[in-house]
Amino acid sequence: MMESKLRPVIQPLISSLSSSLPLFMSPNYVTLFGFISACGASAAISQQYLITGLFFILLCGFFDILDGTIARMRNIATPVGAYIDLICDRLSEIAIIIGFARGFPEYSFLYIIFLGAVLFHFSTFLAASSLIKNNGTKSIHYEESLIERAEAFVVFSAMCLIPNHIFALLFIFNIGVIITAMTRFYRIINLD
Repeated sequence: MMESKLRPVIQPLISSLSSSLPLFMSPNYVTLFGFISACGASAAISQQYLITGLFFILLCGFFDILDGTIARMRNIATPVGAYIDLICDRLSEIAIIIGFARGFPEYSFLYIIFLGAVLFHFSTFLAASSLIKNNGTKSIHYEESLIERAEAFVVFSAMCLIPNHIFALLFIFNIGVIITAMTRFYRIINLD
């Protein structure tokens, strides 16, 4: 929901940055930089260097916004690029959660729930994108929902800033992800 609301506000800045990048900086490279940033966040968080982890989380989020914008502005968006982006996004989330699991192992059960919830959410997202005609600017059908990628970055950032509230933050986030996935699942099975 946050991305759908904030995207129009920040998109002019992102578009300006995208147009100033050299041509060799392909969207797939930017996606890869995002994943590498997530791995950096994971390593830092696992050692409880939370401000460093936060920096890498924000960098990962920046690259996540930038890659698709570059592809659309240069008119080089492809299904393979969208696929790489989606997979790297999930791998980034896994990497960050692994960092938290190593740095704060007392919340292991919530990390497992998070991974299951994200898997369910992502499955319903992919099902919707394959069953519903794409009328938007993205490579696949994309619909606004309660929990989107931006919310994950906000929660991960908050977990770095207030680690004594990791349980509450992740618990509430997991509920939101599950509700989002269940809502989309119900909508998909009632398409006909």
